[in-house]
Amino acid sequence: MQPFSLAVAKIEMYRQETLSLVPGATGTAFFYKSNNDTFLITNWHNVTGVDPVTSKALHTKSLLPNLVRIHYKQWDATKTSVRSQHIDLPLYNNNEPVWLEHSNRQGVDVVAIPLLLSAFENIANQCINVIDQEPGLEVCAGMECFILGFPENLIGVANTPIWKRGSIASEPYQHHPYYVDSATRKGMSGSPVIARHTGIYGMKGSALTGNEIIGTVERFVAIYSGRVGDDALGFQLGTAWQASVLDDIMSAHLPGKHPFL
Repeated sequence: MQPFSLAVAKIEMYRQETLSLVPGATGTAFFYKSNNDTFLITNWHNVTGVDPVTSKALHTKSLLPNLVRIHYKQWDATKTSVRSQHIDLPLYNNNEPVWLEHSNRQGVDVVAIPLLLSAFENIANQCINVIDQEPGLEVCAGMECFILGFPENLIGVANTPIWKRGSIASEPYQHHPYYVDSATRKGMSGSPVIARHTGIYGMKGSALTGNEIIGTVERFVAIYSGRVGDDALGFQLGTAWQASVLDDIMSAHLPGKHPFL
């Protein structure tokens, strides 16, 4: 199995009432390691149920989730294959959000939810930033990328994500999200974006150094946030926050703040 597939999990948002569990939206998340702690990374709008630009409720019934169901990957008894399992985690502790968010709050549509891995039985998921990848792969406009998520709830075997091909559609600029050119759909919010280069990697201009790699190199570069505009068949651009925002979130360690609470 492709290692990056093992980093990704489908998530479902719910509103837990006294006697019922009301379903909300679905989305995508992935596992991430910082120091010795493990986090689930997804979008701010997934956990709040609020549009980060308009501050309006996203769900048709104005549902604000207070619980997330994580569909993680579980080893079988022999650790030779994986299957899907799920766990429910509350999004609030004494009415306080459990997630960490950026110092720009909803201005950066990314959150990190602390996880207790011992609660995940025989977990097979991997943290995306400990997977072997090419750290020096630079992102540039026109580069091929893949967005790993669950479009319209479409799921691969053992709850593995769908790899939607795209390209980086804008020049990288610090503290700004990329535009990505891809026909994305609902359910992919929170997907990791993997940049890929195939061919000769490591050349300095047009000169060969002898240290080149021939083949394919990949790197996790961004967190997909959503389509630009409301037309699913429009110009098919989406926004993806640069992976560096996770460094900001981890260093600030800022507790989340729901705009309606």
